[in-house]
Amino acid sequence: MVQEKSIKKKIYVITGPTAVGKSNFAVNCAIKFNGEIVSADSMQIYKKLNVGTAKITTEEMKGIPHHLIDHLSPDESYSVGKFLCDAKLCIDEIISRNKLPIIVGGTGLYINALLNGMNLSGDSENLEIREKWKNILSQHGKDYIFKHLLEIDPISASKISPNDTKRVIRAIEIFESTGTPKSQIVSTSECEYDYRFTIISDDRELLYERINLRVDKMFELGLLDEVKSLIEYADNQSMQAIGYKQLVEFIRGKYQNIDEVREKIKQLSRNYAKRQLTFFKGMNATNKNWIKPCDFVHEIEQINDFLGNDYGNSRIDY
Repeated sequence: MVQEKSIKKKIYVITGPTAVGKSNFAVNCAIKFNGEIVSADSMQIYKKLNVGTAKITTEEMKGIPHHLIDHLSPDESYSVGKFLCDAKLCIDEIISRNKLPIIVGGTGLYINALLNGMNLSGDSENLEIREKWKNILSQHGKDYIFKHLLEIDPISASKISPNDTKRVIRAIEIFESTGTPKSQIVSTSECEYDYRFTIISDDRELLYERINLRVDKMFELGLLDEVKSLIEYADNQSMQAIGYKQLVEFIRGKYQNIDEVREKIKQLSRNYAKRQLTFFKGMNATNKNWIKPCDFVHEIEQINDFLGNDYGNSRIDY
């Protein structure tokens, strides 16, 4: 696919809740339209976290290059700002090879940052300040640090639950690092890309059934053993993902019954899917298209119209 010189570069963006079938559809689109895939998944970016993230396998990639998968060690931290920088570099590199960048993933903050031009960076990251406020949290409690956030950045405080101490501390960290409230640093501007934004969803019952089956499959594939092999990273950012966190707690004795943990992971995964859908519905984005898996063939035709080129008559069967 050759992108003509224009004001904006074309990208295709696929998102949706967990277990809806994004990865497989993206690979087929990449085959059809000479594309490469950029992952927008905050957990698949980590090496070694394979089973619990439902990471796409080499066989499932079908020879299509995938970027920002297995990109970090499990002990490294990552942010929306870092994703934005990395994703833009990948997009430019893919376009330089005359291919179509296909952005795929369910991490709404990543997708939103890319499409809405959010002005975020890792420059405000300060681990010393973060540790200071973690200590203050342990000494004075969550209400104390939330009250402080209300004083320095009431707009951000209105969007963060007092119970979400990680985000509360992050907002305070940004203020102390930059001298500017987080609510003022995070701004939106016109997207620099010409994009088609597709959200895959399905009937709730079918989606929840897929989620439950996926969790069962993860256990069959050795999720518990994977978590045991990663226990040295238990307190790192990477291991706070659904599935990993609960099995770490099981290993540490919080749960007595592995079946109880399995059902807890299913419940949390279903809740996460619901939050994802709510987020995508509220996203401010042009050219936003909702489809179901049964609409994939029609969506291929729409992508072809969006790209404005003749890609032949080959069809993809689902």
